[in-house]
Amino acid sequence: VSTQRSFISATPALLVHKGRIKTWMSGRGFGFVECDETKSQHFVHFSSLKIEAGGYRSVSVGQEVEFDVAQVDGRSRAENVTAPGGNPLPSGQRPGDTPSGNPFPGTTKKKRDAFSVDF
Repeated sequence: VSTQRSFISATPALLVHKGRIKTWMSGRGFGFVECDETKSQHFVHFSSLKIEAGGYRSVSVGQEVEFDVAQVDGRSRAENVTAPGGNPLPSGQRPGDTPSGNPFPGTTKKKRDAFSVDF
């Protein structure tokens, strides 16, 4: 019995695409990036974001990025998402980190208390 395996020795060249974050759901950790050239949208997961050391993995809608495109389960996915020039993305805002200290921006304590329920 012969057990021969063939391996692909050459890795395909990755093209770096430029685009902007189209949508981002920070609570869920994913969104979509739109390619500037083709206007096609690609799924992006927070684990693909290359963030500065110790930073929080999050991006903002409209933020300029560079990325590679991979096909995963027949769908396009943005990988190795960086700031322009391949630099790490700046750390995103952690949930609850707001200038006012209010974890629910756009609401007041009175409004929040009106919806609280004691058990």
